Amino acid sequence: MTKTEDMLISKVNTISDALYLSLKESIINLELPPGEKLSEAQIAKLYGVSKAPVRSVLQRLHQEGYVQIKPQSGTVIAPLISYEKARDICQIRLLLEPYAASIAARVITEEQKAPLYEFSKQCKNLKTCTKDRIVELHKIGDEKMHTLIWKLSGNQEIVSILTGYHDEMKRMQITTAKYAARIPASLKEMIEVNDALLANDSERCKEKMHVHIANLLKALETIMEK
Repeated sequence: MTKTEDMLISKVNTISDALYLSLKESIINLELPPGEKLSEAQIAKLYGVSKAPVRSVLQRLHQEGYVQIKPQSGTVIAPLISYEKARDICQIRLLLEPYAASIAARVITEEQKAPLYEFSKQCKNLKTCTKDRIVELHKIGDEKMHTLIWKLSGNQEIVSILTGYHDEMKRMQITTAKYAARIPASLKEMIEVNDALLANDSERCKEKMHVHIANLLKALETIMEK
């Protein structure tokens, strides 16, 4: 293989990876809603690429369950995560995350508390915050708090299992935000977990994390019933 061919393959891989990440993010964020039909030609035109990488990316998304490729209908965005799978993931989280939170509250150092203090400071005077600011704070807290707790548990299996559910968890969060307007309540729950971590209160941190995830499951149940 020549150096030129090598560079071309590298470029194709880079284009495919960028396209894959962009489409996947749009699906997870519900910017591309379930049931929406995808056109290879339109995607290729939008991203300025040929149909070949588009076809490859759609096959990859199909294998991962994000799109469905139907002989008569073409490619469509897959339905939202089923209630059964959402329930199963939440049950696993209810077993693992409160336990991880209880350990995290015991072992967290002052240095590791720094971003939590900053988050707490940003969450002051929530009543005066705009809707967009509350959404932003929720996103910040979710990204910082959960992953920090997993890491502080010191259990690599917990980290591996929960990281493996990252995309599904994000889709559940966005789904409840969109259809159950849950973000304000969820943010308050996260602040309570955050405060328990800062206070090194192991039992309260465990309890508040359990409430946080249990309420997510309740919101999903309400959505699925509708």
